[in-house]
Amino acid sequence: MSNEKLKNLTSKIGSGSTPRGGKSSYLEQGPYKLIRSQNIYNHYYTSDGLAYITNEQAEKLKNVSLEKRDILINITGDSVARTTIVENDMLPGRVNQHVSIIRCKENLLDPYYLLAFLTSKMTQSYLLSLAQVGGTRAALTKGMLEQLDIPLLNYEKQKKIGKMLKIINEKINLNNSIILSLEQLSQTLFKQWFIDFEFPNEEGKPYKSSGGEMLESELGNIPKNWTLSYFSNYVKHTVGGDWGKENVEKNYVEQVSIIRGADIPELIKGTDNKVPTRFILKKNYENKKLLSGDIVIEISGGSPTQSTGRSIFINKNIISRYNDKVLCTNFCRIIRPVDFNKGIWLQIYINYLYKKNVFFNFENGTTGIKNLDLNAVLNKYKIFSPSEDIIHLFSERMKVILDSIQNLGMENKRLANLRDTLLPKLLSGEIEIPDELEV
Repeated sequence: MSNEKLKNLTSKIGSGSTPRGGKSSYLEQGPYKLIRSQNIYNHYYTSDGLAYITNEQAEKLKNVSLEKRDILINITGDSVARTTIVENDMLPGRVNQHVSIIRCKENLLDPYYLLAFLTSKMTQSYLLSLAQVGGTRAALTKGMLEQLDIPLLNYEKQKKIGKMLKIINEKINLNNSIILSLEQLSQTLFKQWFIDFEFPNEEGKPYKSSGGEMLESELGNIPKNWTLSYFSNYVKHTVGGDWGKENVEKNYVEQVSIIRGADIPELIKGTDNKVPTRFILKKNYENKKLLSGDIVIEISGGSPTQSTGRSIFINKNIISRYNDKVLCTNFCRIIRPVDFNKGIWLQIYINYLYKKNVFFNFENGTTGIKNLDLNAVLNKYKIFSPSEDIIHLFSERMKVILDSIQNLGMENKRLANLRDTLLPKLLSGEIEIPDELEV
């Protein structure tokens, strides 16, 4: 196997720029996507925080027009070296100055093979070390990328390796699409049942639109047999978190995993790659360990555009993943519901309010870190309180959705581990895909 410089295998290596006016000129929706470093992760792209630009702005950036199968790599900042490939959902698009486009020469370098090489642990480590040279902020220059040595396998072998990566990534992306649909379904059903009052009546028809009896309340009309109450009526108590020590110190010897607020979005999707391991006091472990049926809610953090209050329902899948030794950080708190089914309903209710930005009204703090007044949320915010049988029916349906999301997430983790284990061996030639084997 010979090596070849990346510049000799590509027709384009170049980054974009920020349109005049910066963030203030971006659109919430528009004809062109502006892909920024925050949208790029190894092997995948996220539309969270995606910016859009006008036709006029796009024309000024036409030299960095995206094409399908372009490779995108972050070249500055904390996300430097993260790499993905352009698919149809990213088009039409442009990139800003923090992202570089790498376009492979046809029949010379397979894009998925290059993606496999650039995202391998060895290459990522090299790129990260390279990015630290010559400045205080991590950065990869065009010259650094051009001079990268690429192991140049036979093009047909490249395509086989690339196809294997593509198949794995497509399965992960499909699972992520299903997870997103299931998350949206849970919120849609919650609103339909508990806000619009269209839960199934005794005949299985939507209650309100089928003429179900409604009674007056201070929050408007509610179904017969419902009341107004507070979250606290469904909570036994709350438990504080812990952060412990990074290493064993004196009596801090109990090794545990600790969930942070930043971990919650990925944990909901069934992945947990960033949950840290810490050491705490044994007595704190017994008092603070998470149990199946708990709710973890973030009480400190947030940003001007994102409130505190992210939450997750803890089921057996999550507990068993950490061998029953998992806590939450002291920037979160455990809500322990009166029973499992009410806990599912409670967490989805809390998540609904979070997405409606209700928790901005319950924040305090003047030092830059916002704190959620959880006591006020639990004891002062009035909620619609359904009948027991409706909560039970809803929770039984949600249990299936939550388990499905966790199972899909765990499958994605296994697929990612397979990809990350197999690809380096294929790239190095340690193992080969037989010529007669169709990937």
